[in-house]
Amino acid sequence: MNTTTHSRPAAPTPAPAAPSWSPAAVPAETSRFANRYLERAALQARLQAGGATTTSTARIDTASVMAALLSPVDEGARRDPVAASPAPAVRRTLTPLPGARLLAVDVVPAEVRFDGAELARLQHELVDNARRHAPPGSTVRVRGAEGPTGYQLSVTNTGEPLPRWVLAALRQDVRAGSATDPAGLCLGLSIASLLAALNGCRLEVLRGAGRPNTLRVIVPRG
Repeated sequence: MNTTTHSRPAAPTPAPAAPSWSPAAVPAETSRFANRYLERAALQARLQAGGATTTSTARIDTASVMAALLSPVDEGARRDPVAASPAPAVRRTLTPLPGARLLAVDVVPAEVRFDGAELARLQHELVDNARRHAPPGSTVRVRGAEGPTGYQLSVTNTGEPLPRWVLAALRQDVRAGSATDPAGLCLGLSIASLLAALNGCRLEVLRGAGRPNTLRVIVPRG
């Protein structure tokens, strides 16, 4: 006797649900990273096109350094709490930072040849980078004073020495105007280095065995 087996037809595969993505769902930190990545590309393009060295001047002092740190670098950027900017007459200040860190600023007031907005951004990036990588309980130091070849602004922290690939990436950004850090791991320093180059300066990295990380810019006097 023959037995016929009837199989049920397979159920249709349900269509995938439409993604519920919306711009509002993008994390603020991701948006901030994208904005900074695009800003670096714009600065590189300016430099490659022969962006002119500025002829404007700006004042640098302890108050301007603190104001630059307090200012967000873009819309909605997260800011860690720091003390209010001191009065312009104050030269030295010691300010608590998150993570039991301290920020010590000692800047001799001066007029320098640098675009004002770009100088503020340069200061923000250097100090922000230093305090992010400073060990808990340590002090980030910002110094500014006359040097033999111009006004010297330096930012020092006692974190791990900057890797050699970061130093190479910063040099290449300025020389070729193209990013050698496609992942954007040193965006802040790259932006600071490009801003210095666009204003006729150079960001120097002073490092060595047993020495703290020091980033220095030598700026022409105004």
